[in-house]
Amino acid sequence: MTNTTDIINETKRNLDLELLLDPKNIPTVHSLRNNGYKVRIIHWRYPVNEERKICGDLVHQSQIPPSYRSTRGGVTEVEITTPDGQNYFAQAHCHINDCFNRKLGVKIALGRICKRLQELNNRAPV
Repeated sequence: MTNTTDIINETKRNLDLELLLDPKNIPTVHSLRNNGYKVRIIHWRYPVNEERKICGDLVHQSQIPPSYRSTRGGVTEVEITTPDGQNYFAQAHCHINDCFNRKLGVKIALGRICKRLQELNNRAPV
């Protein structure tokens, strides 16, 4: 026997899943957080020397002063924790010849997470 609270919780879980599974819209970080998801974003950048030449491996951008961050290449990582505690992770790589774009990296990584969730949802038994 199910009670009303169980039905409401199940409906909320289904609505939360629909938010991530909509192929037309990639949800924003803001909309995910408003719906109870935890969203963590990390940006990795290349350090440069005084001649603006890349001089090392990818480093968390907070560890490099702004004037010593390369404007080219990088990686954005996004991790989502759903309201029921499941974690999903994706990366977006920016080619070394392209300008680093945080917003685009987040959008690509979120799109990859949504695609993975759609694939998992399609394989789930009905």
